[in-house]
Amino acid sequence: MSRRSALFLLAGITALAGYLRWHQLAVPSLWLDEILHLRVTRELDWSQPWRYLLGLRETRGYAENGSLYYALQSLGQWLFPGDLGVRVAPALVGTLTVPLFGLVAGWFAPTRQRQLVELAAAFALAVAPLHVYYSREGRPYYLLLALAVLLLAALARAVRPVALQRRELVAFAGLCVLGAYIGVHALPLLASAAVLASLLLLTTWRAPSSGTEDGRAVVRHNQIGLLIALGIGIGLCAALYLTRSQHNLPSLELGDAQREIAAAPVFESPLGGETLRRFVASMTTAGTPSLHVGERALLLALLAGSGLVALLLAWRRPGAEGPPGQPGPPDETPYRRLALIGLGMFVLPAAGSLAALVSTGRWYHVRYTATALPAFLLLATLGIVGLAVLGERLARRFTANLPALASRALQPALVVAALVVVVLPNIGPALADPHDKLDWRDIAGYVDRMVLPGEPLVVSTDWPIICLGHYLEQRGREVEFVKIWERSDLGQEVVAERQRGWLLSAGVRKSDHGRTWMHNYVPIWKQSREAFALFYFPDLEDLFATRFSGERRAFFEQEFAARGLGFEFAGNEEPLQGIGWSYPEILPEHHFQWALGEQAELAVPIGRARDVRIEMRAYALAYSGAPDQVISIWLGDRFLEQVGLKRDWNQFAIDVPAEVWEREVPVLRFFFSDSQRPADVLEGSTDTRDLAAAFDWVRVLEVERGGA
Repeated sequence: MSRRSALFLLAGITALAGYLRWHQLAVPSLWLDEILHLRVTRELDWSQPWRYLLGLRETRGYAENGSLYYALQSLGQWLFPGDLGVRVAPALVGTLTVPLFGLVAGWFAPTRQRQLVELAAAFALAVAPLHVYYSREGRPYYLLLALAVLLLAALARAVRPVALQRRELVAFAGLCVLGAYIGVHALPLLASAAVLASLLLLTTWRAPSSGTEDGRAVVRHNQIGLLIALGIGIGLCAALYLTRSQHNLPSLELGDAQREIAAAPVFESPLGGETLRRFVASMTTAGTPSLHVGERALLLALLAGSGLVALLLAWRRPGAEGPPGQPGPPDETPYRRLALIGLGMFVLPAAGSLAALVSTGRWYHVRYTATALPAFLLLATLGIVGLAVLGERLARRFTANLPALASRALQPALVVAALVVVVLPNIGPALADPHDKLDWRDIAGYVDRMVLPGEPLVVSTDWPIICLGHYLEQRGREVEFVKIWERSDLGQEVVAERQRGWLLSAGVRKSDHGRTWMHNYVPIWKQSREAFALFYFPDLEDLFATRFSGERRAFFEQEFAARGLGFEFAGNEEPLQGIGWSYPEILPEHHFQWALGEQAELAVPIGRARDVRIEMRAYALAYSGAPDQVISIWLGDRFLEQVGLKRDWNQFAIDVPAEVWEREVPVLRFFFSDSQRPADVLEGSTDTRDLAAAFDWVRVLEVERGGA
């Protein structure tokens, strides 16, 4: 393959990386950390930027991130004010890191395999879910990942028996200084590189067979220069952060009076089997939300081990760089040292970050070990190409007359096949994981429409105040937040003092006391993301009465109109569901939701009174000896009709004239004649829900008076 063709393919891979990082970049709403640091960004005054060379004194405790990170965030806000500006710099830097990583990976391979390694490594990083995730989020981890790639390049360059030029030494020192200005999390990365440079320096004295004395002296000189640059970065990093970093978000800190209540931790320890599982998943096949370890994850881990073996053994033979079937000159590339760099930059940053988490009492998250990703993908790529080389050698050995064209095409074909099987499926989680976030923008729209003036929003911590408040501020809406610090007694006092209001729990908590207490009230909206739950007090009847009377009915009418005057029971319909509903059940062919117990309610605010037909599709719980399921359907206090369900999906319709809508509260009430727990009536079932009937859909259709 010509160099021009390889660069053309590398540009195509970069375009793919750009699509994964820029597509719908601003669609997922910002979450806590992004909003917190957006606030800091807006508070900084960059008219005198030299003021921030000695640290950010204006960040009020957010000293973990440095001036470079906030400068790029400020630039993004200047170019694109709002949510998009928060993620512009991560997307741009993350995209450019992909071709850079490919070129750096080529330094670890023989000349004949260099282009294959470059393209395979760039593709692996382009679709890596973890890298895509942090290239779409306004936090400094995209810079740390870029720093990890550049440190790999610096270490690989320094072991070559070619003296570093002065400009290279200056560039290395500048890289380490910029790394220090990313934030405190650059310290384990810089320290890992320093440890490796020290070990490599020792090899120049303790390995007499590692080349000529002149070559070892050159490498020794290179490592000393690199160590000086790294020392500057480490010293600056320690001076900027170690005496000032709080190692905790202020929004999660509890006062002394509440610490005993919040003693039970809900965070994940940095040490343990769960941490290992999450780490392996993040390195291989998953971003942040979908941390599943499957067969592909284990296969990628084995390929990384194969890459290490390739560096130590397979590519050290004399003549390895000659044409196929012909011996070549001895390969002078220091593969053992490159193997140490690859392994070290995978193990040491992760181990250093875990040690820092343990020493500071912080919980584990994959973002803290994300800097190990480039080295891991480098080893995995080398393993893929190394096995392809082995496959070609075996083919030549066992095939006497292998055509030259087939011999040249065999390695690329094997590499492409491996990437398609092992790496290409990562595109799925790379596309999905960045969107797997709680939509605070949507929640703010609901709160803006539903919360009436004077109604408090009771929250357990600052998390929902910050996230929800950010989007309410964009709407120009003010809401009274009442924080109870996860204390149920404070919450009970608020409920006793206020006539009506809302309870909201979301985000990371140091205790479940407040959330557990909130479940005593009417659930309005729940999502698994960020453990979001919205409740209303005093009761559901009050909620309906205050929203379905006079002009206030418009709040619910907007919600119902947005859903096409119907329910598909596919989720996100909780705001219009009253009592008696289980969770939506999504199947490949359709979705439905079970009604529970004796009664269930649906709000159907259709707006102006008119003749309508309500159509439904429902299914009764079937079991041996089950009586006929009879549903009595009411609109408000007006009885409409009684229907019986057969042992299959039943579709039926009820005509409701305009006169009924004028007099009644628009709430459909279903009363069921029978409900059972499947665990009691179906053999082998463990379902303990009290199921009455499953609903596939409910639709309200306007009809002409007297029409069919």
